Amino acid sequence: MIRKIVLGVLFASVSGALIYGGIYRTAARLETGNRRAVSSQRSDDYRLEHELRSGGINRNESDSDSSGNQGSGKRGSEITSEKLSVEIDEITLEGTVADYSADRLTVMTINGQEFFVENRAWWFAQQAGFAVNIGDRIELSGFFDESGFFEVSQLMNLINGININIRDESGRPYWAGNGGGGGQGRRSG
Repeated sequence: MIRKIVLGVLFASVSGALIYGGIYRTAARLETGNRRAVSSQRSDDYRLEHELRSGGINRNESDSDSSGNQGSGKRGSEITSEKLSVEIDEITLEGTVADYSADRLTVMTINGQEFFVENRAWWFAQQAGFAVNIGDRIELSGFFDESGFFEVSQLMNLINGININIRDESGRPYWAGNGGGGGQGRRSG
């Protein structure tokens, strides 16, 4: 009888240790993978921002360049009367839907850059009626924030004509409230 109890305790201890080890290892791998993904995204964003600043993509013009990207002008907002007004350089990128899920839209631009619309912005767009299929041509309008991340202001599916505003002219997201409802989806054409 004591032997069964000892074996049972030993079995439970080994099982518990294996389960804990599996959870710990999975968490460590997820953390490493997330760091790599964020690092890769920041690196790609930095390279694209550098390319934008060096003239690789036209900004503040209404025509397109040879890569199919077009500028949409500047948007500005006054932070305080004591600070200089912040200029938001809005750019427009065109690409195709490479992948999508409930939490993320992945768009591959014409020049091979990957852009993601994730979390709140993507959830907001879906709730407003934005729909995609893999291979759809998408137009992303947005800007780079202080951290170098691309923030999407508007999404347009060039295949089904759905156009969703995600942020107002100052860059404030419509899901944050007091946005005036400008994020409602509409079909163009």
